[in-house]
Amino acid sequence: MRIIVALLLLSTTVLAQVANTTIEMATSEDLKNDSLKAIYHEDFAEDKSISEVLFGALSEGEDGAWQNKLINGKYRMSNSTDETAVRYFWLGNIPNITKSLAGKAVSVTVSGDFADNLSAAGLIYRFDSDTKNYFAFTIENGTNYAFYVRDDNGLRRPIVGQSLYIQPDTNVLTVVPNGEKMELFINNHSVGGLSSAEIKGTAVGIFAAGIGEFLFDDFAVYEVNQQAFDRAPNSHTKIYSNLAQGYSVDYPDGWTVLAKGENKPVTIAKDEDSLMLIMPLKDVANKEQGFVERSLAMFDKIYEGLEINSITDSSLLNVPIKIIDISFLNKGVKTSGRWFVPVEVSENGFMIMYGSPETEFDQEKAEFERILASFSLSR
Repeated sequence: MRIIVALLLLSTTVLAQVANTTIEMATSEDLKNDSLKAIYHEDFAEDKSISEVLFGALSEGEDGAWQNKLINGKYRMSNSTDETAVRYFWLGNIPNITKSLAGKAVSVTVSGDFADNLSAAGLIYRFDSDTKNYFAFTIENGTNYAFYVRDDNGLRRPIVGQSLYIQPDTNVLTVVPNGEKMELFINNHSVGGLSSAEIKGTAVGIFAAGIGEFLFDDFAVYEVNQQAFDRAPNSHTKIYSNLAQGYSVDYPDGWTVLAKGENKPVTIAKDEDSLMLIMPLKDVANKEQGFVERSLAMFDKIYEGLEINSITDSSLLNVPIKIIDISFLNKGVKTSGRWFVPVEVSENGFMIMYGSPETEFDQEKAEFERILASFSLSR
């Protein structure tokens, strides 16, 4: 099995029209250690009173549908009655440090109990205190990320995505300005950048929506070290985005990408023997019937000397999958591979495989896993 790989660089963006606000979304690099310098940090310490936190911007006690409390070193916002309720708190300046937060980055750590698909907690950005317009970047239902826009036509949620960077318990959300663009990060990993010139507020803050108990910690405001932020990293310098399938993945400098068509497999390769395949399953027939068994039968036909080493239950982007470790012969060379096969195939399903010669597989597996960890969906 010899695969010839050609370099194909694609530049794609996602456009969303939200009333009067146009959003352009594109992928960006991961956050670097020296990109940001904190000028304000709120730790929500237990020995502080509510008036000492965020310069008195927060409330405590009953607040409409919300019950808010500073507790155990975190700020808790709870809502058990109104699934449409939205509450936010904002900061327009930092006394004795800066009169405006224009051009500043912001981050917060969020956790808690997300009751349903529309439960969300995170950051507001570019808040305008006169119009009450803003953007919000959130963790939603504990497993997705979402981007909200509030403009003259009300609150919208144009972008919802999934990322392997989202952790099950606690996540750090960061928004970094880059001209008109807002770079979005989860646990310091990029999930995209959005451009919009229509909302020009400068305040930042925290945001919660829907039913749940949401916890906020380590709210911080930063100066941006633009030189460090713009500097190209040493690896993972390229990003492949498939607009039709709604996914993106980043891969190391020196690797190549071959895209065979809109709904066809994408090959990401170090060389002709070490590669990863991403296969959309949009047009698979009988999606609900025994897909894992059918995949094993397919492997038996296409791989010479196939050995099934293990089959493990797991999940990928919240979809139940089987991880199938195999060995086979590639041009007479024993090769190891790992398939990620969905248990049931949905409209947005993918199969993913990586493999390399057995003698190199263990050392290259970490690189493949880093590529896989960057796989994200935006639908």
